[in-house]
Amino acid sequence: MCSISQGQRIAVINFNAGAGISQTDVDGISSIFNTYFMPKGYTLVERTQIDRVINEQGFQRGSFTQTEMVRLGEILNVSKVVVGDISIIMGEYNVDVRVVDVRSGSIVAKDGMSWNSNSSYREMMKQLADRISAQIEALPMDKEPEKAIKLESSQYRKTGHYLSFAAGLPHYFTIAYRYQMTPSIAVGAGAGFGDVSCNQTSYRLNESNVWEYSYSDPAGSSGVVPIFAEIDLRTPKHKWSLFLNAKLGFNIYTEPEKFEDYYFENVDNDQYFFDFDSPNLLHISAALGVSYKYLNFGIGYSNSIANDVEEFPYLFLSYSLPLETLF
Repeated sequence: MCSISQGQRIAVINFNAGAGISQTDVDGISSIFNTYFMPKGYTLVERTQIDRVINEQGFQRGSFTQTEMVRLGEILNVSKVVVGDISIIMGEYNVDVRVVDVRSGSIVAKDGMSWNSNSSYREMMKQLADRISAQIEALPMDKEPEKAIKLESSQYRKTGHYLSFAAGLPHYFTIAYRYQMTPSIAVGAGAGFGDVSCNQTSYRLNESNVWEYSYSDPAGSSGVVPIFAEIDLRTPKHKWSLFLNAKLGFNIYTEPEKFEDYYFENVDNDQYFFDFDSPNLLHISAALGVSYKYLNFGIGYSNSIANDVEEFPYLFLSYSLPLETLF
């Protein structure tokens, strides 16, 4: 639930950088606008709170749609959202500002200014902020909000630190630290445990004293510990989502002696040579599945799990535990 403070609230989003100007410069000009923007009867939402919601919702800065602006306003519990664009065309600064009413989704006030590089942009932004403030003050005041807005999207896969556990068939387990950068993208690192088969090929020394192929078969299994980095991509904002996970790292084998070649001489003095396939030292894994809240189910493909070959598809179930619940 988002926090509610009494009184009319308004949010100013950092203006978007257009042609001829960097976003860093635009952010500085936006800060000056905020300094002088003080419509009577309204409380200005803090910049850190706006940035936190933008990150949690996965909105793209500088390209807000009308729907996203309304959604942002609902989450912040504001009645109006102020957005703008700044560009430099032929040495002249151009600023356009719009005020969006959250309830109706319509533009209820707008203004703009142009000035050359010899003018004081601080004075220009002060004038623009005063004019927009006056337009907003002339608008009818909205009623006080009756209750908080329930934020379903921020409850699921919000930005932060997670501990991810995964188990699957056949014989597969991992644990990883994961940082959710946005509701759609997470990166992490971890380790796991799986099985690989030890495939052997037998060669027999024939009467001509030449090694010839005899047979091939699995010769048991060996445990493997994959150490990996991972990236997780998923659809955001819903309890249910689709995800794609990829891991890259290296494998450590718990019984490397099982991959060693050896000779054998039977009771009839026949000599055999057993050649083992080289193990996969590079760990590669990819998985696709669905999620419900923090629970994930899918099918993957990894070279750390094997039967007669050294790769095998696997089914798995995983859970991402927010670390904030532990501390």
